[in-house]
Amino acid sequence: MMFLAWMSIVFSVSIQMSLQQIISVDVNEGDAASIQCNTTDLADTEIYWTRNDTHANFHRDGLFLNFTSISRTDHGEYICNSFDNKTQVLTEIGTVMINVSYKAEVKSIRIDPQELTENGTYTVYCDVDGNPPPQWRVRNNYTKELLDSARGSGPLITRSIKGKCGDTGPIVCEANNTLNKQPAYMTENFTVYCSPRPLESNNYIIHGLVGGQAFLKMHFLGYPYPNYTWSRDDGQPVTHATQIDYPSLTALNFSNIAIADLGNYTVTMENSYGYYAAEFQLKAWGFPEMPYNLSYSDVTWNSVRLYWTSGFDMGARQHFIIRKLVEGNSYTTISENIYDNSSSHGVGQNWTYLQTGLESDTNITLTVQSVNEFGLPSHYLPGVTFHTLPLPNGSSRTTDSIIGVTFVLVVHLQWLLP
Repeated sequence: MMFLAWMSIVFSVSIQMSLQQIISVDVNEGDAASIQCNTTDLADTEIYWTRNDTHANFHRDGLFLNFTSISRTDHGEYICNSFDNKTQVLTEIGTVMINVSYKAEVKSIRIDPQELTENGTYTVYCDVDGNPPPQWRVRNNYTKELLDSARGSGPLITRSIKGKCGDTGPIVCEANNTLNKQPAYMTENFTVYCSPRPLESNNYIIHGLVGGQAFLKMHFLGYPYPNYTWSRDDGQPVTHATQIDYPSLTALNFSNIAIADLGNYTVTMENSYGYYAAEFQLKAWGFPEMPYNLSYSDVTWNSVRLYWTSGFDMGARQHFIIRKLVEGNSYTTISENIYDNSSSHGVGQNWTYLQTGLESDTNITLTVQSVNEFGLPSHYLPGVTFHTLPLPNGSSRTTDSIIGVTFVLVVHLQWLLP
């Protein structure tokens, strides 16, 4: 009988729907929230809240719907109900949509397959969450290449991606919305097997200053990381350089370049998927070495024969200049374009040159300087000082000057035999 009586009460309740629109309330996760029902709390009236969700058994009495620290699970629609105990009428006063915003987060990442050979395809599965719906991105954390992106929450799947040589490393899934100061992310290691090959950024001709430092660097791709071997093309051992190896770089470090270090070098790289060899050239750059051992002989009234030994031209053909001290420390050029045609770039070569067109019966100081094709001059060689002979009797200074000019045009340049 009690069961039937309860049933009759239930069926006698009438429900009145309010015509009010749904009110939206925005709140951030973790904040406190208090929502008041738009009605009057009378003595014979019960006010309570329910949730418009068939999966939630929610009932809270009172005019206010309070949350001390709201959670993302509290997101949804809530209905304020008024039940009149006298009339047995249930009225829905209004509906509130509580929109709980929270930072984007990455819940999981998976790569399928996680290992493959070059040009094989793979897919990245990324589960992200956040409100507002986050912007998510999948990229290679090593190459920084963006692989796929979109906006949304939930389990996400990238398009099919082709694995490239050099992609070995972490794949990152990151997501952010307006509440993130920094993107949330998760990473998963990924491997692409391939033969070694160079990067386009390599510089195969390196200029270095003798006595200075230079690096021969090979940046490359390839996995497993290959074995590296450096060698000289002339068969001599690599003695003045330190080999430095990293996962994607091998280098020779010349900390104090000697002339003997200049030349061609080969690096070979080999792993279980292939082999590659590349050639490098270490060339000199800088100021030519200063000539030395300057001396003279055969002084006449208008000429002198000069001797000197040349130094290294730094790999760029050099020529010699004869300069005369005019006053103080000021020099003027009196002969130039005396070219070094030696095959040793001037190293240890002995030279003789007949300088004409000098003033008679005069103290003269001459020096020799070299300039290479880089346009860089050597230091002045310490000069030699001599006194020209007096003008011969019956000779004309004007004629002597013309003869001197003629000698300058007919330059005598010869090797001194050892």
